[in-house]
Amino acid sequence: MDTIIRPTSTQDTQHHSHHDGDNQQSALQQARNLPLPSKSDMLRRASSVEHFWHQNSQLLEQA
Repeated sequence: MDTIIRPTSTQDTQHHSHHDGDNQQSALQQARNLPLPSKSDMLRRASSVEHFWHQNSQLLEQA
C-alpha cells in the first residue's frame, strides 16, 4: 500500500514565520541605521529628541 504524504499546516506556518523573521530583520536593520540625536540634545531634553522618539516609535517597537 502506498502512503501519500501531504504538507501539513505546520510546514505552512514555518514558512510564514520565516518570512516574518525577514521583516523583523529588516525593521531591526532600519532601527540600527537611524541617525540618533546628539548626546547633548538628549541631556538637554531638546524637542528634537522627543520628536525622534515619536517619529520612530513604531519602527523601534517592531525591531
